Amino acid sequence: MSLFAITHPTAAISRTIENIVITGKNGNIAVRAGCAVVSRLMSLTLFPLVATAELLFKRIPRMIQTIGSDKFDAKADKVAKFALGILFTPLGGYVPESVTGFFLKRPKANEVRPFGVETQFGRTVDAVHYPKTAQEVQSLVLQAKRENRQVSIIGAGMSQGTQTVPNNTKHLVINTKYLNEIQVDERFVTVGSGATWEQLQLKLDAVDKSVIVKQASDLFSIGGSVGINCHGWAHEYGALSSTVEELEIIDADGNIKTLVPGDEQFGCMFGTLGYFGIVLKVKLKIVENEMLKEVTSEVGLDEFVTEYQNTIKDKNIPLFGGRLVLDSVADNPLRSVCMNRFEKDNSPLVDRNIKPELKKGSRIERIGLKLFAHLSNYSVKRLTEWFWKREKTAMFAGRSLTRNEALHPPINAFTMFRDSNLHTQWLQEYFIKPERLANFLRFLGSTLKANDVRLVNATIRPTPKDTISVLPYAEEDRFAVVISFSQDKSNAAIQKTKKWMESVNAYLAAEGGVFYQAYMPFATREQFEACYGPERVARMRELKQKYDPNNLFGNAHTAKYYEVK
Repeated sequence: MSLFAITHPTAAISRTIENIVITGKNGNIAVRAGCAVVSRLMSLTLFPLVATAELLFKRIPRMIQTIGSDKFDAKADKVAKFALGILFTPLGGYVPESVTGFFLKRPKANEVRPFGVETQFGRTVDAVHYPKTAQEVQSLVLQAKRENRQVSIIGAGMSQGTQTVPNNTKHLVINTKYLNEIQVDERFVTVGSGATWEQLQLKLDAVDKSVIVKQASDLFSIGGSVGINCHGWAHEYGALSSTVEELEIIDADGNIKTLVPGDEQFGCMFGTLGYFGIVLKVKLKIVENEMLKEVTSEVGLDEFVTEYQNTIKDKNIPLFGGRLVLDSVADNPLRSVCMNRFEKDNSPLVDRNIKPELKKGSRIERIGLKLFAHLSNYSVKRLTEWFWKREKTAMFAGRSLTRNEALHPPINAFTMFRDSNLHTQWLQEYFIKPERLANFLRFLGSTLKANDVRLVNATIRPTPKDTISVLPYAEEDRFAVVISFSQDKSNAAIQKTKKWMESVNAYLAAEGGVFYQAYMPFATREQFEACYGPERVARMRELKQKYDPNNLFGNAHTAKYYEVK
């Protein structure tokens, strides 16, 4: 018995149950039947016994010890979780991992585990380094250079592919999470690459400031967002690179350098996933926090682009995104768009600072996501229909909120899937030319319905032309289509998803579309070059030879798509 099983017995038995379920899903009929019986028996008998013992002899005593301290609420919540798990044990007779899935936990190890594809693309390495200063990063880079080892970089670890995974277990892995210092002045903020958007948002909100461009959620690191050149709801700005005033990096010679717009190497740092160096600090332009009013209207696919260009673009509307229809009961999803904009309210800024989101969201959010994973396709369609009606009602309510509140939506609940080898949420994102957007959405909507994809969210975001990145996803004005969906990670389910993703990638390559590099590496090398443009890819490779001829920086993603074969 491992030490982890002794210290975390409920998590250990929950993992065993999940592993048996996975074996059944990946096995033949006889194996599936046997695993179904064993996993249910364990869920109904062993799990409640082990959970009760841990509750009585570990969780309750720990809660009592913290009475009167700031740790009490967290310990009490843990006790409530165990009590609820024991109470709802009978659900394990229906779906064996329905309750035990909430108790999964991974033992700490030297692993690189990209979110949602931990067992598919994750890798155990000799060590993961956590430098706290630029000098410590510099020392590690020089060490890798001496030892002829490649350097791969991790921020928040939320990319869903091989973007942070070293190409070799002996390569040097650097996690930047402790490079998180934040300094704010009147017009700019200088932030360490390992800080998350939530850390930055909270710091700025306290002084009535706000970022301009950020990813929709706050989970990601600033350095990772530079590496993927993120974009969001600031529709007039486009990519993050348009708001960056300065970068501090470590280059392939181990030198600390400052880059500014106009420097050739500046553009190399955006959208290339750490291929040209390590970002240490980012100096971002910031704006005043302000009151906004949510205004929503609904249009058909053929009217969306014209409606955006006539009523939203260049109209001094700070934030905008199109929310695509999710339900597929009567027709295909994505068949219409809610034009969800946040207009200036011109009222005084109210004193209601944003708060840190709970680490794994609320319990009700986690339960809702679990239902999405476990219910039948029929039930999920009805649940999605109900959820979408509720979302539309909220969008059309015309609420007032601050800019920072609009940029701080709840998202953390889905991180509970980081511990599961069976259930997760995956994302995909595509950049489409305006004149081809409606037809692409029809194609994608029919593809999703034909494959019973369980959509959680789907949006459209304008992405203006990017003139900074050496490898832009928007070399001309485009619209980003972003989908999030519940994904079973059994072999058959992954193969089914991979097949429809490959069909979408083929469509993009043939129709002048572009896929986002943040997700699964299912596109071929040829599709990558077709989407991003042979000339731009060739230019990126030329600059790599200029700035990093010995290929010091890289990862499994860059090895597949970037390197000259």
